[in-house]
Amino acid sequence: MVRGAGSKSGFDAIADCYADSPTTSSPAETGLSSDPEMNWRVSGLDKYTLVSNSDAHSPPVLGREATVFDTDMDYYAVRRALETREGFAGTVEFFPRKASTTPTGTQVRRALRPAETIAHNGLCPACGKPLTVGVLSRIQELADRELGYGGRRVDFAASSRCRRS
Repeated sequence: MVRGAGSKSGFDAIADCYADSPTTSSPAETGLSSDPEMNWRVSGLDKYTLVSNSDAHSPPVLGREATVFDTDMDYYAVRRALETREGFAGTVEFFPRKASTTPTGTQVRRALRPAETIAHNGLCPACGKPLTVGVLSRIQELADRELGYGGRRVDFAASSRCRRS
């Protein structure tokens, strides 16, 4: 999910995490383990432009995640697009279920669904150790909307700079 609101952070909202820092723009970067449909379930993220970027320390997979703009490529145009969403065309996302931090689990057992995590009180049913809470469970914990909500969907295929030739 959005960095700063992970299961071990102690925060359930970005505003709580960065309360001492005034915000001058509205982007928030999502992690590789989530996608827009997951994040749209949390209404507290509505005021942020959700961006996505690849990890620079993984050159072979650079570009698997990207933020797409339909604006001039200069600092002020990009900043304006992030602040107003005019010229922000969406994101290119890696399939999150391929990421290692999407499911909840331990080294003994991976891929517990959010309901299973709750049913086992956050403990591994195989070894009894605390589970590493995955993004799916964290989203379920913070979500105030049903799965499938897409009120902020951006169709980046409509952008002339994003069309496939």
